[in-house]
Amino acid sequence: AHNRLVSYTGETFNTGTGLVTLDLSDNRLTYISPTSFRIHPRLESLKLGDNRLTFFPATELIVGLQYLSHLDISGNKLTAVDELDFSRLPR
Repeated sequence: AHNRLVSYTGETFNTGTGLVTLDLSDNRLTYISPTSFRIHPRLESLKLGDNRLTFFPATELIVGLQYLSHLDISGNKLTAVDELDFSRLPR
């Protein structure tokens, strides 16, 4: 949190599969690679609030995160979020 990241591809925090919380809030993120979180299948909490995201394709980004129970995308520049994207998620 509180860095100057403008993009995230996933390899930045390649810690194996044990990461449960990832806080990327308060950055300058405008892009997140569709495969960013696949290397973190045990994520329970993902904080992406207060960035510059204009698009959040939930089905591509978090569909494989079966343990995800907390997602924060507040404070971004999102103009629309497809409700159906979230209805397809495991939790």
